Amino acid sequence: MRVLLTVMLAFATSAPATPPQPIQTKSPVIVDAKGEVARFHGIPMNLTPAGLKRVPYRYKVGHGSSEGIPYTFYTIRADGGVEVVVGFDHGRLSSAATSSPNAVGPMGIRVGSLLSEVKRAWPKGKLYYGVEESHAFVTFETAEAGFMSNVLYRFDPEDVPAAAFDRDFQKSRQVKIPDIKVRTIEIFPYEYPEATYDFFAVTTRPCAAKSSNGAKQPAGCDSLTPKRRYRGTLFAFGDTFRFAPVGRLPCTGDGAQANCAAVEGNMWIRGDYDAQCPRLYRVELLGRRNALPNSNSGYRIKVDEILAYAELDLPNEPAGCARPWRSS
Repeated sequence: MRVLLTVMLAFATSAPATPPQPIQTKSPVIVDAKGEVARFHGIPMNLTPAGLKRVPYRYKVGHGSSEGIPYTFYTIRADGGVEVVVGFDHGRLSSAATSSPNAVGPMGIRVGSLLSEVKRAWPKGKLYYGVEESHAFVTFETAEAGFMSNVLYRFDPEDVPAAAFDRDFQKSRQVKIPDIKVRTIEIFPYEYPEATYDFFAVTTRPCAAKSSNGAKQPAGCDSLTPKRRYRGTLFAFGDTFRFAPVGRLPCTGDGAQANCAAVEGNMWIRGDYDAQCPRLYRVELLGRRNALPNSNSGYRIKVDEILAYAELDLPNEPAGCARPWRSS
């Protein structure tokens, strides 16, 4: 989907260069209390197709097709004359991107900023490059490996040596990437809010296993919370999967631990062949948890989707389980 959006932006910006842009008088990026982008050059990140008629900007409708998939995009002339290309998915804003020369993104990184400046602003981010769906790409993802990036900086593949896109992966990794300039700033609003993790403070466990005597359980014992994003670490060993939220110690010990939740669902990131080796991952997932802790495992998260993951080093791994290629 993100490759499709890149093609969409390239299609939308293939017209002749626009005249000099007005000077901006408003903050180009407004973040909310959680540090997530709320407005980008005046465009709200909760914008809907119906809401386009209510924003104080002119826009043009465009249509295109990529890999046989038709799509519609909208080019909005936003604050300061910045042209922002937006797309929608199931009625919600899925992407807002701009290549306007006076555009400014989060952390003050603007179109034309150097890669070295991007790396200083986002030290945990990573540069990715290669070929996907027949399109070369050079993208800096601002989140550390294992988490979803909702801010991306794209670069022109023409500014990178051709060998970087060689079919020989090892050869392509040996290429030195020059200090190239940002061509596009792209924002991907989160579809679901992140869990607050304050539920771990509730340590009493009123929800016992159902008994045959018909005793009533407290309201909420059978209910699940709405779908939320969960970021943290996932410990996997055998049939056991335990999640710890970001900023807390991983759940690598035996038995139940504070700030740990059992995880269930399709945990495809660890193959069955690897079940007898303990593994630790940084992970971001979508899921729902029990509203109240039960008497056995406390909280359980039912996974709807794994959004991103990266395997981490695990201290004191058993002999034969270490991965020499892995790095944190």
